[in-house]
Amino acid sequence: MGIIPDINQFSAALDALQTIFAQGEADALDEGHRQQMSLLSAQLKETQTEFMAEYPKAMASLKQDLDTVQQQSQETLEKVKQLRKDQEEAAQVPKAPAPPTEDTLDPTLGQKLRVELLERFGNGVQDKKELTSKNISRSEFYEMLRKSGVIK
Repeated sequence: MGIIPDINQFSAALDALQTIFAQGEADALDEGHRQQMSLLSAQLKETQTEFMAEYPKAMASLKQDLDTVQQQSQETLEKVKQLRKDQEEAAQVPKAPAPPTEDTLDPTLGQKLRVELLERFGNGVQDKKELTSKNISRSEFYEMLRKSGVIK
């Protein structure tokens, strides 16, 4: 017998039990025992009839539930496969470079940009070192701005 019991084998076993009860009823010497065997036989027959009617319905319901679960598990497996594929594809995409930290920023970048813009578009100083805070005083800086026409 497999996992799912064979209804015909079960029915044959119940029929054999029914025969044993009938034999016991016939062989009973006492009327009280004969009535008990008759009641047991009738109850067994009623139970067997009910079982034979309900078993196919229950098995059909279980099969439907099993099919539903199998379908859902297949869909879940497909989703997992797709997510893994997406994850692998995402791992292949080059990552954006990390933003620069404060340590990598040049503190004199603004001054250098100013000098470069003045050289390109204005009458700025050609020597970039002239406009750094290390080499120029405030009054010299204002004087350069006056000469270049930025202030009056």
